[in-house]
Amino acid sequence: MGLIVYIIFMLLVVLYILVRLIRAIRKRKFFDLEVLIWFLVLIAVLLSVFGVVLFTTNGLLVK
Repeated sequence: MGLIVYIIFMLLVVLYILVRLIRAIRKRKFFDLEVLIWFLVLIAVLLSVFGVVLFTTNGLLVK
């Protein structure tokens, strides 16, 4: 149950980051420091969610 709550919460975080990234791209050009930072934050959050799910399910996603 805790894993499902974590995944739902992190999906909301990813949606927030995507909205901020899209707003930064519209407001500024694509090659801007703010856009780069939001893109790197998005990648870091997605990798951490994948890692947590992978380790809590004992690697069942890989099999």
